Amino acid sequence: MGFPKEDILSAYLNVLRQAILHARLLSLQKQSYEQITDLLDAIHNIPELLTRWEKCDIKWLRQSLEAYDKKWGNKPNMFNLVNTLEKSASEEVKQAF
Repeated sequence: MGFPKEDILSAYLNVLRQAILHARLLSLQKQSYEQITDLLDAIHNIPELLTRWEKCDIKWLRQSLEAYDKKWGNKPNMFNLVNTLEKSASEEVKQAF
């Protein structure tokens, strides 16, 4: 198994953390089931991809995050996966995305 560099790993772990917290918030609204499903669908592959980073299709992973953002990024309680990833990453790491 090959893991990414520590700063990349940290950035994606932060995306997972923030997404889980956002899903918990959405669950309290009891009308956001579709959004929760889309959010979890966008992030559910991240843990496995981090464990085999050398084979990870980074472009596909980013497209998964962007698909959620496109659908839900302008809704109330906006949460943006790509922005969260980029805010968590150093300039050097952003080049890898």
